[in-house]
Amino acid sequence: MLQRKGFTFESDTDTEVIPKLAKFLYDSMKEKGSSRELTFRQLVCEVMKQLEGAYALLFKSPHFPGELIACKRGSPLIMGIKEPSDGPRPFSDPEEPQPFPAAGFFKEVASKGTTQGPIEFYFASDSSAIIEHTKTVLMLEDDDVAHLSDGTYAVYRLQRGEEDSEGYVRQETVERISQTLELELEQIMKGEYDHFMQKEIYEQPNSIQQTMRGRIKFDGLNEDVGTLVERSLRGEISDDAHGRIVLGGIQQYAQTICRSRRIIFVACGTSFHAAVACRQ
Repeated sequence: MLQRKGFTFESDTDTEVIPKLAKFLYDSMKEKGSSRELTFRQLVCEVMKQLEGAYALLFKSPHFPGELIACKRGSPLIMGIKEPSDGPRPFSDPEEPQPFPAAGFFKEVASKGTTQGPIEFYFASDSSAIIEHTKTVLMLEDDDVAHLSDGTYAVYRLQRGEEDSEGYVRQETVERISQTLELELEQIMKGEYDHFMQKEIYEQPNSIQQTMRGRIKFDGLNEDVGTLVERSLRGEISDDAHGRIVLGGIQQYAQTICRSRRIIFVACGTSFHAAVACRQ
């Protein structure tokens, strides 16, 4: 679609396709006109509506200075919050974390009287990447949209299948509870295991779940893939449940693959053993 609209691509990566999709939607929404001003959050939500599969994305734009949007579906995404100079915590009591405020308000992260330097936000897929900077985190859920603006943040949830009066996808403010990481960096890196090889072996089931997030869809079942895999292993999902596998990287080549007489797998290490298993 984007190529028909005049966009040229130097690769097939999401890193290039998604920003150009955002540019196309921005231009289209500007040309369409609206009774209200186009917001950065609304633009990102329209991009999310077009995407399939698992992703965790951060958006910055010169059209919306001082703002950052983070969103996810399937892939993990954590937001860390750090106040300047180890000042008061973003929430009043770590033992009783406060929910996000009422709809329509941004959360003022800095406590009253704290003015020593800027507030810092960190985004990562795993807590081990940010624990050396802060232990206060928000765990974003699927279809969450975190909107940062001038030292404040708000969290919204994309309402898929629901549109407003102008045909744009709806979002609603949601409550996300802050969490305090209790583990130290060394513990998170190796955890309870004696060595990293052992850790990798025991984390294989979770790794498979993470890999397949956003790529397996069961009709009528709205749970995430991890829950579905666990239920399937326990025999709680009937054999007649219909599922759909979404492999975005090969969809456009599916017909060519089906006509192929020979497929060559080139791999090494663990990927080599996976290729051998497919051949058998």
